Amino acid sequence: MKLTAYLRSLAVVIPAVLMPTSLTAAPSCGDIHWNDDVLAQYPDVELGCLEIVVQDDQLLARFEARLVRARRSNGEVTVSLKLSNGNYVDRTFHASPTFRVVTASGSKMSIFEIDRGETLDILISGNNFSVVSVNDA
Repeated sequence: MKLTAYLRSLAVVIPAVLMPTSLTAAPSCGDIHWNDDVLAQYPDVELGCLEIVVQDDQLLARFEARLVRARRSNGEVTVSLKLSNGNYVDRTFHASPTFRVVTASGSKMSIFEIDRGETLDILISGNNFSVVSVNDA
């Protein structure tokens, strides 16, 4: 089962520095600049971005990860993050008891109910990065 985790706010939400009002071409991961707070907390964020998607008129950076473990007792979640070069790196973060993922069918479930080894599509809100260039197609 493929699951989607929507991370609307990773750190302090900082408004985008440059957000084009009309895009002639979709931005790529190379077109974005991550906010300093996000880079400090997630140093692999630049290497893990696989693509930029637009959903509900919002830019989202897409990542892929496999769930290694999720401990409800302390909120610790470890994932194996796929990097853009195809390698994986394990990273741990803390999830609140209300942290939810969305299944392919659209239903929501707790991150702590997911089986080890499940693949997650992670979408990070554009509030955590800014578009610095967009090449015309």
